[in-house]
Amino acid sequence: MRCTISHARAHLGALVTRAQDPREVITLTRRGKPLAALVSIAEVNWIWHLQDDDEIK
Repeated sequence: MRCTISHARAHLGALVTRAQDPREVITLTRRGKPLAALVSIAEVNWIWHLQDDDEIK
């Protein structure tokens, strides 16, 4: 799902609830360009785990 920053600001609670699903990624955009993403904490933990593995190598 993609949404603008202004939409995200107005609907943050609903977007956070939706982002709790590890299969859901919400891309935040400004002027059509991706700036950031809302993802579940499970997804963030996986990303951090992968980063830790890269640092070990």
